[in-house]
Amino acid sequence: MRAGLAAGLLLVAFAQPSAQPSFRAGVDLVTVPVTVRHKDSARTVPEVTATDLRVSENGAEQRISFVERDTRPLSLTIVLDVSSSMVGLSRTWADEAMQAVFGKLLPSDQVSLIVFGGWPVTAVAWTTASAIEGLGWAQWVTSPETALIDAVQAALESMDTAANDRGVVLVLSDGLEIASSLSISDVVQTRRQSETAVYAFEFDPAWDAEGHWQVPRRLRLAATPQIHTRYMEQLVGDSGGAVHAISTNEAVAASTAALMSDLRSQYIVGYTSTRAMDGKYRRIKVEARDKNVRVRHRGGYLAIPR
Repeated sequence: MRAGLAAGLLLVAFAQPSAQPSFRAGVDLVTVPVTVRHKDSARTVPEVTATDLRVSENGAEQRISFVERDTRPLSLTIVLDVSSSMVGLSRTWADEAMQAVFGKLLPSDQVSLIVFGGWPVTAVAWTTASAIEGLGWAQWVTSPETALIDAVQAALESMDTAANDRGVVLVLSDGLEIASSLSISDVVQTRRQSETAVYAFEFDPAWDAEGHWQVPRRLRLAATPQIHTRYMEQLVGDSGGAVHAISTNEAVAASTAALMSDLRSQYIVGYTSTRAMDGKYRRIKVEARDKNVRVRHRGGYLAIPR
C-alpha cells in the first residue's frame, strides 16, 4: 500500500463520510484497522468506543483520538495456487472459496487475481468482482512447482496500483513452497511497509486422492517442527489477517463467512504518537479493556516523516 498510508499520516479528512470513516485531520495521526471479536464466537460485541480500548506504541501507552467503523471499500487480491499439489479436494475447495468471496463483494470493492505455480502471473488486473464471474480451474495450466513466497510478494506489490486504500490479500493454497526466488524475510519487509491485511486459506484435506482418510499435513508437520517451515503463518504474520486451516467441506463455508465478517466489522483506531516520526518501525498493541473481547490488528508501522 502507499508509503504515506503505511504510517497513517493523514492531512485531510475524507470527503464523503457516508461512504467512508470521517478520519480526523492531524500531522502525526496514526490509524490502525482492528478486528474486534468476543472470545465466545457465538456472541457479538456491542459498538466499540475509545473508552473500550487501550493502545500502546513500543510499550508506551497512547491517547486514543477516535474509534470509528471502517466502511472503506476493499481492494482485494486473491492469490490462487494452481500447482499440481492442489489437484483433488484442495482444488475444489479453493474454487468454492474464491467464488464465494467474489459473491460477497460490494459494488464499490475491486479485486485482482494472481495465479501461481512455478511463478506468479496476474490473471486479472484490478476490476470489479462482477466483471470476472465464471472463472474456473480449466483456465489455468497446472504446474509441478510452487512459488508461494514470490506470489504473495507480487500481491503486496500490486497494492501500489489499487484504487482503494483498504488493501487485503487472500491466499488460497496448500501452503507448500519449493520454487520461490525470494525469501520469507523479503515478504515480511514489504508487508511491514504496507497496511495490507494478509489472510490465508490453507487447504489440507483429511482424505487422499482415492478417498482414504489420512492424518492432515498440519498434524504431520507439527510432529517435526525443526524440519518443516510453517510458511502460511509467516506470510500472514502480524498483518492483522489470519490463517484458516481447512480440512473438511464444512470448513470452506465457515472460513469464508469468518473472513467476510472480519472485513465488514472492522474499526479504525486513531491516535497521535507521543514521539516524532523518525522513519523507524514501531510496534503497536491494541487491547480491549473487557477480558472477554479479542482484538486483532497489524503489528506496527513505519514512522515515515512528512
